[in-house]
Amino acid sequence: MQWTAVKVASQILRHHHGVTACVIGDLALTYYNAPGKHNVSELELCVPDSSVNAAPGLLCSTGLFEPADLRKESAVDIQLHMRLCMSKYRLHFPSLRTTGWTEPLVLILLPASFFGLGRIEDLLVKWPEGRSFHLSKYLLAEGLGQNDIERISFPRLKPLITWLGKSYLYTNDGYERHPLQDLVDGLNLDEVWIQNHLQDANPALAALLKGFIRTKRERIYMYGSDNTVTRFIKDEKEAEDVKRIPGYE
Repeated sequence: MQWTAVKVASQILRHHHGVTACVIGDLALTYYNAPGKHNVSELELCVPDSSVNAAPGLLCSTGLFEPADLRKESAVDIQLHMRLCMSKYRLHFPSLRTTGWTEPLVLILLPASFFGLGRIEDLLVKWPEGRSFHLSKYLLAEGLGQNDIERISFPRLKPLITWLGKSYLYTNDGYERHPLQDLVDGLNLDEVWIQNHLQDANPALAALLKGFIRTKRERIYMYGSDNTVTRFIKDEKEAEDVKRIPGYE
C-alpha cells in the first residue's frame, strides 16, 4: 500500500499549512484490522471544506504531486476504470498524482461535508494519553510503527462505518457491501456495539450490520480461514485486543 505518499501528503498539509487530511477507504480499513487491497492505484483523503480548493495547490507546489485527470488515468488503468464506474462521485473532486519520487499513486481530495460532517475534527481518532492501545496486525505487517501511524489522521469507526453504510444503502451496489463486512470481521463487531452507536441514529444501517454480524462464521468457511472468531481474527485474545484500537469506542 502507498503509505509513503500518504504520510508525505499528510505532513505537508498539516505541519506546513495547518490543514488536517484524514485517510479514508482502504487505508482506514487496514487501520481497523481489515487487510484492505494492496493493488489499488488511487487513495482518498478527506480535508476541511475550506481547504479542498487550496490543498491541491499546496501539494503541487512541492513538486512531489501534480494535477491528475481521472478520466485519462482510468483509460490506461483498467482497475481504476472499473472502480470509477462504481464510484463516479470521485470525478467531481480534485485529484493529484505523484511525480515519480515513489510508486505511482493518485490522491483524491474529498471535503468533510461529503461525509455529512461540518468539521473534519469531528471525524478524527483521538490518540489516548496514559493508557495502552492496540495496533492492527495489518498495519504492523506494512512495516508501520506507532510513530508512523500517529503522523496520519484516521477516522473514528462510527463516522467511517456510517459513511460506508450510507454509500451502500444509496447505491445498493454489492461492491460497496464488502468494506462493511470487512469492518465487521476485522473488529468482530457485535450487536451491542451497533445498539450503542447506530441503532437510534441509523436503524437501516443497524439492521444491515446485524445481518453481517449473524453471518460472520459463514464467511470464515467461505474464505477457507483457520481462524476461530472471524475470517480476520484468530482467537478470543485478538478479539479483545482489537477493541483497544483508538477510534473503536
